[in-house]
Order: sequence, then C-alpha cells, then structure tokens
Amino acid sequence: MARTFLEDILKQVSVRDMDSVSLPMARGKLTEISEKTEDPYNTGNFGSKNPKMLSTSVKFEKNKKINDPVLSRVEASGMYLMPAGKHGCADACKDKTAGCGAGCLNISGRLSKTVPTQIARTQFLTEYPAEGLAIIRDEAHTNFENAIRKGNLASLRLDGTSELHIDQMESGDSIFGGPKGRYQEIRGKEFGPTAGLPMAIGSEYGKRYAKDVLPGATPRSRQSNVIRVGSWSEGLTKGRAQQMLSAGEDIALPVTNLGTSSHPKPVPSHLAMQFGSGDSGLIVPAVDYDTHDIVGLRKQTGAAGALRAKSPGFGLNPNLTEQAQAAKKRFLREHPAVTTTSVSINSKPSRKQL
Repeated sequence: MARTFLEDILKQVSVRDMDSVSLPMARGKLTEISEKTEDPYNTGNFGSKNPKMLSTSVKFEKNKKINDPVLSRVEASGMYLMPAGKHGCADACKDKTAGCGAGCLNISGRLSKTVPTQIARTQFLTEYPAEGLAIIRDEAHTNFENAIRKGNLASLRLDGTSELHIDQMESGDSIFGGPKGRYQEIRGKEFGPTAGLPMAIGSEYGKRYAKDVLPGATPRSRQSNVIRVGSWSEGLTKGRAQQMLSAGEDIALPVTNLGTSSHPKPVPSHLAMQFGSGDSGLIVPAVDYDTHDIVGLRKQTGAAGALRAKSPGFGLNPNLTEQAQAAKKRFLREHPAVTTTSVSINSKPSRKQL
C-alpha cells in the first residue's frame, strides 16, 4: 500500500474550505479523537481533554531569557505532530530519512508526555484537513493579535516535528498572511525594537532543499514573513552544502560531540561537517542553534547551526529495532571541532556538479 503523506492531503484544502468550518464543531471532533487516543508507550495515558493544535516548548521559550531587545519580545508557538508515519499516522515528514525518523525529538523532554496528543493532532489533520487548518489559523491569529497588542512579535513554527511546507500552500496564505496580508505588513516606528519586521513571522526548518546541488537559488517561501533554514541529513551532498553556505544560508546540524542541551560544551568557531554521501568533510563556521528557536531572526551568515544531543531522541531508545538504531547512528554523528579559521567555504560548486 502506498504511503499516505499528510502534506498531499493538506494541499487540497482551499481558504474557502477553511472559511466554511464551524470552529466549535471542529474543536469538539479534535477533543473526541484526543480523548480516545492512548499513549503507545505508557498504557493508560490518553490524549488531552482540552487539546490545541499549537503549543509551546522549552526551546520556544528560550529567547525570552536572552538579553536582546528583539528576541526578548518574541512570543513563539508551534505544532508538534507524530512524525514519520509512526503509530499508524499519515506521514507528516515527506523529506525524512530513516535516521532522522529514528532520532526524532518528539519523545524528548516535555514532548514525551504529549505523544497521544501528537497522534491525535495528526489523525485529526488527516481525517479533517480543512477543520484542522482552520483551528491552526484561529489559534495562530489569536497568538499574533495578543502579541501585537502588547507590542511584541509572534513567531510561528508549524514544523516542530514534521516537514509540511504549509507556507507553500493556499492555506498558508491565510495562516501566515492573515486578512489582506495583515501579518506580512512591516512594523512602524511605534513598535520600537521590532520596527522594520513583519507583524508576525514564521520560523521553520527543513530537508527538502538540502540534498543535492540545485540548478538555481534555494526556493523561498511564498510567504514573505516565513524563513526556512535547511537541515542536515545523510542525503546532503558536499556540493549542495557549499552552494547553500556560499549563498549565506545556514544549515541546522545535529551534533553528538558538543555535550547535551542540559550539559553543553561550547560551540567552536568551526566544525568539520561530515557527509553520508561519501564526500570528504567540509570546514564550516559554526554557531549555537540551541540558544533559541526563532530561525526567522537569525542572521543568515552561511554557518552550521549546531544542535546538541537531547535524550532520548538522540540517545538510547529501547523501543527502536536494530535496523532503526543503525539508521539513527548514520544520522546522529560527530562533526569534529576545528580551530583553524583559514579555510574558506565560499567556493562555488563546479560546473560538473551543476
């Protein structure tokens, strides 16, 4: 049987479909599904009785503790789904690899307690895509308006544990853009530190365009207020990495040799990025991507954004098969620290690579 990808289902939903949804009825259906969804890891634990499509997380809230006039005023929320087609769900990760599927962080930290809700959200979006997107829009716009009213900036990440590219869909026009593009309008001087930024921003990661060399520039979101950072995977080639870095694009890089989020080691000035394609390593400037999750406000400097190990997603997971454990080891690996700053990464892919 062909795998069902959630993205293909959501692509069929129009804004008119979303506008026709009764939100109270939709929320009732989401609650019904959630209350019946049992945690596959902890028998007897079921989904939330008051489920939301959007939530927060420790990573989303880290920016508030940073002494920065803009980051400290960002209110972030996001969506965590059941990834990679696990537990009978439609596959929310069309660009996954076996390794990232095995090492996904959806069972790490506080997220481990939300597994049945992750499943319920994914099943709800699969069975009732227009209703699910309508609820996402309603919750996102509520968050946006609350932040604007306080003079703050809202950030939305819909790919918390998925890769759906909703920002490329008609529904994304309504979710990220808002009525008549309200949330893409640029803030005036009255917003102080956040002046010059959109009224709300989207901050995403993704592997789709981080594989082999592209014939042109990396495709951008059709939403002007959404930024997507490319993510490392076993499928990323050295030629594509050079292409991205030379264009000033960062590459989010999971690393196992810089400690953990709770016991971090400093991120060095450079890392030797490794490749699953058999290419030789590439020395790349490195930055700490564990400081916050607001990718839309990162300065794209052509760097490896180091993401440290988190348990149990990055650690030992007894629920994985030997095959899945082997795949995870290919995805989660050391990218050695480099002290030299003499190596340039700004070489363009050769004509042969193109």
